[in-house]
Amino acid sequence: MARNIKITRNEFDPETPEVLAASIIKIANALELLMATKELTDKAIVVLLKGMPGMAEVSGGSVALVIENIRKLKSYYVRKQPSK
Repeated sequence: MARNIKITRNEFDPETPEVLAASIIKIANALELLMATKELTDKAIVVLLKGMPGMAEVSGGSVALVIENIRKLKSYYVRKQPSK
């Protein structure tokens, strides 16, 4: 069952939805650029991200799942402008 996760700097000063949306968009764009180079395989990207500080508790499967779905998450925050 999915949990709602609230991202906070601290308990009394949570991040705004705009800051979170901007962060998701930047991460998605960076991953798209990295994957477009074809220099690294998907597995290599997972290993690279898992090796970052603070990522020891995160499974490789979870990292791969985020990579697979980051574009969909980005699409929730970026809407195409209607043509006039």
